[in-house]
Amino acid sequence: MKKHRKIIIKNPSLKKIRNNFRKIIQKAKSDEINNIIKKQRELLNQMKKEGKLIPELEEKSKILESRKQTLNRVFNESICICPICREIDKDMVYATRSKAWYCIDCYETKLPKRLQEKWEPKYPLTKEQVLEFLDELKKVIEQCQTNLDLSKEILSGMDISKNDQKIFLETLYHYGGHCDCEIMLNAYPKIMADFDLEMD
Repeated sequence: MKKHRKIIIKNPSLKKIRNNFRKIIQKAKSDEINNIIKKQRELLNQMKKEGKLIPELEEKSKILESRKQTLNRVFNESICICPICREIDKDMVYATRSKAWYCIDCYETKLPKRLQEKWEPKYPLTKEQVLEFLDELKKVIEQCQTNLDLSKEILSGMDISKNDQKIFLETLYHYGGHCDCEIMLNAYPKIMADFDLEMD
């Protein structure tokens, strides 16, 4: 694909069809994720009822979690939604360096900073704080609601300033951590590599 290819639809009727199609895809994704969450809760309740971890049910829950994360990742990387403003009704442009689609507004006003030639991850947290954050996020990752609310709550609980949270989360976002579960799916391996640590 050519660098920074724009796809602009000017015809109002075609634009309406495109937007409706994106809404259908978004709803199908949301419905499937809600079904997965419902099944995960049923498995959790079943294990609570038994009063112990059941390996077979735990494995089923992990498979469901993987499916949920894949659905979120695929949708967030598609042309259906801008990963910055989260709008689904805009014309889009593909940025080859970040390998993602963005709405033209965000691409022109917000993306250039993320596309610097010599981008480097910024960690205002110590290695110990980063590991503490990841450990805490692992414990609640199944509650991900396709946003960063859990991460922000954990960081606030660690007394990390709002400014340092913003810098840290921007690094995770650059690594594909567009929501709480995607931090563990996409950003986690890169964070561990940055600190020269082995993944568990």
